[in-house]
Amino acid sequence: MLYGKMSRGFLLRVICAWRMRGVPCERWCLFAMSSTYVLTATGNCRKRAGESCNTHADCASELCTVRTCCAVSHCRDCSGAQGSCVTCVDGYVLHESVCMRVAATGEPCHGDYMCTAPASCASASSKICCRPSYGSRCIACTADGTCTACLADYDVSIRPEAPCALSLGRTCGADGDCASTACHLTSRMCCDTQHCDQCNGNGKCTKCLSGYVLDTDNIMPLSRSLGLRCLRVAIVGEACVGDIVCPSSSSCASIEPRVCCRPSYLRRCRACAADGRCTQCLADYVLSQNSSQCLFTRGLKCTLDAECFSGSCFSEPQLETIPRPPLAANRGSVRSVPLTEHASGAHPCSPAAAMLTTSASR
Repeated sequence: MLYGKMSRGFLLRVICAWRMRGVPCERWCLFAMSSTYVLTATGNCRKRAGESCNTHADCASELCTVRTCCAVSHCRDCSGAQGSCVTCVDGYVLHESVCMRVAATGEPCHGDYMCTAPASCASASSKICCRPSYGSRCIACTADGTCTACLADYDVSIRPEAPCALSLGRTCGADGDCASTACHLTSRMCCDTQHCDQCNGNGKCTKCLSGYVLDTDNIMPLSRSLGLRCLRVAIVGEACVGDIVCPSSSSCASIEPRVCCRPSYLRRCRACAADGRCTQCLADYVLSQNSSQCLFTRGLKCTLDAECFSGSCFSEPQLETIPRPPLAANRGSVRSVPLTEHASGAHPCSPAAAMLTTSASR
């Protein structure tokens, strides 16, 4: 009678529950318990995802967390519906209910979600994770994760705190917003240099503030600009990067220490001391006896005696132009031209006083 009160399904559940521990389940067992157990690839009967569990062996997924069989591996919390994952273990990220391994910098990726936040998965090049420091603004990077191209309106910068920063001419709020590190105070746009007084709509500085000079000699390259196109004007003896920053007529020494030399050397000095005194002149020049000037050496053109180290600027005498004598009446005759026929005052040893001969053309 007691047996008659027991349903057939209940008995099947009891029998299968006893046999499922390592023993292959029969089809009639699966039929009776299909809502709780599934047959694994190894032929064992294990609980479905979402069912309660005590050990990993209880679950078909072989993962029991928070006393629940998980639907996916590498999950830390499977308390979601039907054992869906809520959070993944360290080193994995949840994407579309699946725990996927986080890719390291330079490793292949399928999307930004696989890269260490806030890094991006390069979309304009091979799908690899760029360095996290670039944020989500990088669209192309090399195998080591170095950014080579940024989103529109951004440029690559060498500053680690803002590798992809605003391009020239873009609206900014502070210097750090711009790849050039220069946000113009008046126009509030990214300019190509700091210390700029006037910056055009393209972000190009046209005039520097007082005490600065615009780098028209392109001493500092504009590529990956550091905002140094407006250079501070140096005084004699101060460090310099080129003649453009030194006072008028002064030069920047071409060898160390690179300082502005004294103007008296007229930009003819190659090396000078920390006080601006020249110690070596350029080629074709020599220091004066008191080392206050760089003077011409012998053989160079000059206009004043003071320009020459010898103290003498010699002007070569100009030869007089001698008029051609008239053709002789008798063609073919040759005659001597006496010295008295030349202009008076000619030096007796000059070419103008030499004997000339003329020959009539036949």
